[in-house]
Amino acid sequence: VYEAMEEGDRPNSVKLNALLKRDMNIGDWDLKDTLAKKEAAIYGRTQFKKYSTSEGGFKDYLEVVDCLDFLIDPMAGGITPMESANYMGQDNIIRSKWQLKDKDLYDQKAVERLASQIRSDQSADNREHSRQMRRFSLNLSDAVLISQDSLVLCEWYTTFEGERYYVFFDPKCGEAIRIELLSDVIANNEFPFATWAPFPRPFEYWTPGLGELIKEPNIVQNIIMSQMLDNTAYRNYGMKAYDMNKIKNPAELTPRPMGKIAVDGNPNEIIKDITFPDISSSIAMYNALERVFDKETGLPSEAK
Repeated sequence: VYEAMEEGDRPNSVKLNALLKRDMNIGDWDLKDTLAKKEAAIYGRTQFKKYSTSEGGFKDYLEVVDCLDFLIDPMAGGITPMESANYMGQDNIIRSKWQLKDKDLYDQKAVERLASQIRSDQSADNREHSRQMRRFSLNLSDAVLISQDSLVLCEWYTTFEGERYYVFFDPKCGEAIRIELLSDVIANNEFPFATWAPFPRPFEYWTPGLGELIKEPNIVQNIIMSQMLDNTAYRNYGMKAYDMNKIKNPAELTPRPMGKIAVDGNPNEIIKDITFPDISSSIAMYNALERVFDKETGLPSEAK
């Protein structure tokens, strides 16, 4: 929100706020804010990318940046990281060579060289592993193949010899298709990112999210639930010990409707049920972990 510093600035502030409200409506800022909050709950941080273009008329953009694609100077800290960071950037930006055909902006020879290579994000580093695990949890393929006329690029904002630069390059081989002073790309010479965290710390940019706070208890709950299901199945179906000399067909011991078992003698002496113990203590442990969830999330079970 723009506020007038002096009474004479009030008309200008009204116009700017009207323009801001218009951009927020057109750009679905409320929806993007909701999506960003979900990212912050999972990863402990959320990043916005804010920029404008004049191609085909003025256009204002606000994007939520995937935490797995965002890189930043770890010395920036967590209070004003965008102001104190020496570098930051966004990885995994996919562009076709047709989107990079502007000779005034991009090195066309570099574009052609890079576009001739097919790329896959199946690599072994931690960020790619996290991305693959996220796809796996959604029952999606763990690989995304990029067509031969496309590039997977990194948009990098860095400081060199006291000047801020914009670099658009391929992180696999380090070849850049565009290098410019940041002031020639963004007039105010500021990095185009904003961020917030639910649990910020003064000296660390990356901090735990709500998802990480309840991750371990959730794993334990899953184990308990699996054990309870197994225990229920064992108790329902049971096991039997029998005198193999007095039961001609052991297959008859399998439970079945109206089933009969032929025994040579007293069944109570020949067959013995093996009873599995109840694990009701696991239920108490499960409920205790549920209370941990309630405390960490601030959302009681009754409201879930």
